[in-house]
Amino acid sequence: MTKVSDSHDREAFPTGEPVNISRRRFLLGAAGTMAGALVLGFGLPVRQVRAQTPGNHAAPGTHVPAFLEIRPDNTIRLQSPFIEGGQGIFTGMAQIVGEELDAEPMSFIVENAPPDAEYTVMENGLRITGGSMSVRMSYSTMRRLGALARHMLLQAAASQLGVPLDTLTTEPGRVIHQASGRSLRYGQLAPRATRAAGNSRRGQWNCRCQMLPA
Repeated sequence: MTKVSDSHDREAFPTGEPVNISRRRFLLGAAGTMAGALVLGFGLPVRQVRAQTPGNHAAPGTHVPAFLEIRPDNTIRLQSPFIEGGQGIFTGMAQIVGEELDAEPMSFIVENAPPDAEYTVMENGLRITGGSMSVRMSYSTMRRLGALARHMLLQAAASQLGVPLDTLTTEPGRVIHQASGRSLRYGQLAPRATRAAGNSRRGQWNCRCQMLPA
């Protein structure tokens, strides 16, 4: 179960900011994650929708509603807190994250979060997709998620190849050192990237692509 366990974890898991949970907040295997995978999770701002429901509200934030998992086999898993009902939201999220991560959308496995009230991101406990709400709620966070993952993979490659970080670039699914012609798949770098995660802080990395105005 992907659980934010206590008040200390909540403070270290700011809403809208991706955080490495490969070791600290994940019970590996309970959520089907692979050993050696790089796992980044994030919370989303709690939103209220017009269609109110009676009864007790859910308690958003008690479980990590979404995460990105880069696996050693080079597949990428994205857990979505939103429901896919034919609108193409899973494809859209893979495209948004993939644009920053530099990964093809076809390499993503996108899944719904478990059907549990503790995974909701709306104040009244509903889990719906409509009116472009899912993209509007998560767009900037998804961009940051992909950007941080790419930065961490570049850090891992610099360490493994023994080269400066600024000599590396990426192409879909790979980190490239053009001067030597060497390259490493994201999956090869995932285990090392989990160890470098503690050095990744906002301000050391930026989104690759120009952000759209709000």
